[in-house]
Amino acid sequence: MSAPDYDVDILILDDNPTILENLTLLFQGMYTTATFERVQDAIAYLKKHSAKVIITDLRMPTMNGFMFISEAKKLSPKAQVVLMSAFIDAQSPADRAIFERYTRNALSKPYTIDEMLGMVKTLIA
Repeated sequence: MSAPDYDVDILILDDNPTILENLTLLFQGMYTTATFERVQDAIAYLKKHSAKVIITDLRMPTMNGFMFISEAKKLSPKAQVVLMSAFIDAQSPADRAIFERYTRNALSKPYTIDEMLGMVKTLIA
């Protein structure tokens, strides 16, 4: 039996602990997760571990989501990324162009459970 390609299915980074808790509960029993409130901790984790999917917020105190994605993709290049934000409309062509520079997978907050689960299931499949 070979070793798994990834240490966890999903790495979640958001400075809001309530969002981390809600997403952990959402994925519980379906996927393994690693959650982080601080960018530095998520980067430190990725230096030693890998994830199939990285879910990150856009606005965080020390580093924005775009900068984090750039760093995360250097450490875990095969990871699929989902960027969440309450400040960009993922349906707007202009905002979508900004998102697509970093990832094609974007969710505007508030998103629905079905939107998040559907996106993650597609990326992990």
